[in-house]
Amino acid sequence: MDLTNIQIIKTLSKKFNISPSPLSGQNFLIDKNILNQIVDRSDIKKNENILEIGPGFGVLTQELLKKSNNILSVERDNHLAKHLKAQFKDNDSIEILQKDILKLENSEISSYFIKNSTTISDTKNYKNRIEYKGQDSAEFISHSKILNARIHLSDKLGMSELSDSNYRIIANIPYQITGKILRKFVSDKASKPKKMHILLQKEVAQRVCASRGKMNLLGISVQLYSKPDILFNVSKSSFWPQPKVDSSFLQINNISEEPIYDISNEKKFWQVVRIGFSSPRKQLHNTLSAGLGIESQDVSNILREIGLNQKIRAQELGIDDWIKLAIRINPNSSE
Repeated sequence: MDLTNIQIIKTLSKKFNISPSPLSGQNFLIDKNILNQIVDRSDIKKNENILEIGPGFGVLTQELLKKSNNILSVERDNHLAKHLKAQFKDNDSIEILQKDILKLENSEISSYFIKNSTTISDTKNYKNRIEYKGQDSAEFISHSKILNARIHLSDKLGMSELSDSNYRIIANIPYQITGKILRKFVSDKASKPKKMHILLQKEVAQRVCASRGKMNLLGISVQLYSKPDILFNVSKSSFWPQPKVDSSFLQINNISEEPIYDISNEKKFWQVVRIGFSSPRKQLHNTLSAGLGIESQDVSNILREIGLNQKIRAQELGIDDWIKLAIRINPNSSE
């Protein structure tokens, strides 16, 4: 079935009583060339575990199944999930879960892929020892049980403990949850994917990859834990219904549990950064002075000492600058 054919998508929408909603980010990809680029640039290996978010009618899902043996597709919409389960009912390489991805714990996703691991060939010999409740009940095993399962598998296979980064994300992200998805899988601490390839709003992708002069909180929160890069842009005409903005295909590599920068006090770092961006149009020394209860002149002196203009604004600093600033503003903090 050619799911890039707009007439087929419209027919399926009518059949499953779906009225694509901009509020739900239901913009279906109908450009076969872009679809092929997504798959090619994602460089999928056969034994990789893939999490797909918001598969819709399954246009990307079909292609992922040609590349991977183990896919978990999470779809919130009940009608779309029903269609997907029917479409892929005979394929053992995919599990369709009807659930809001934002209500699914990262550890539960990691647990699923441990249970269904294809990255270690012998794992299947032991997976029946791991308790799992199927997709209809939408119940995943607890993280504590998975830790025990990990230890069991490690002992049997003569390996070190299996990593939480045992999956990657490839998805056309619903626009309205883009920021939450990035925070959940990049900025939060637990059970992150090893990398992400996602289609999202062009403006958001640019913010994620911003450098000095256009830096922002979202960019810092992603770049602090990973290496993001825009691979290519996608016209809004490649979707139905057509959104109001263009999109970009974003690659996020080397996702780390901890900051990839040397930060001695992460809590203090974020306190200074968030206050700094609370009034981005104001000069930074005024914003930090008001937010931290420090004399404006003292902040200006610190800015000068670390090589920054005293009239600088928050978006003009890089992550290294924020680290230096946080240290100098309160070098003895133990918060």
